[in-house]
Amino acid sequence: MRKDAIENRLRIENTAKELFEIYGVENTSMNRISKELGIGMGTLYRHFEDKSALCYKLIENDFDRLFKEMDYAEQNNQITNYEKFGIYLELFIDFKSKHLDTLNCVEKKEFHGDFRDTPTFQKLSKKFWNTFDNEESPEWKTFKTDMLLNALSTKSYQYQVDKRGLNNKQLKQFLQNLFNMTEDF
Repeated sequence: MRKDAIENRLRIENTAKELFEIYGVENTSMNRISKELGIGMGTLYRHFEDKSALCYKLIENDFDRLFKEMDYAEQNNQITNYEKFGIYLELFIDFKSKHLDTLNCVEKKEFHGDFRDTPTFQKLSKKFWNTFDNEESPEWKTFKTDMLLNALSTKSYQYQVDKRGLNNKQLKQFLQNLFNMTEDF
């Protein structure tokens, strides 16, 4: 990609992120983004086929930051896998909370296929998988990880918060208890 095209793409991403923070994802149209940037719609759509594609790119960047935080905890040999599980849960639940609108936008259109097939999901899955007891079979650890990440899907998270009235701290504690990932067990 040419240097000017890369710069345009970054300007689009940064402007979209700013507008999403001010007006919300749902209330920010592609037209508003192009007008704010002073570019034509064709230029905008050359970089991102629709708002979902733009949201997906933004969330990918944010996932990179999440993984750096998880890597930091993973490298700390002074904490147990139980503690790592709790840290990962807290980081991921906070991530969900902060990026709910963007995640909902991405999930409205499955342009990228099944999220579970993406490198992002695989990396997230591996982080949690590694916290489970090494005495357990790989199949059981995989099943537990899949069920955990299903419980943390955007729709499930939103349901627990909006309909069940849970806060992030409660959700974390309940998931730790459900997966026997507290040192009290």
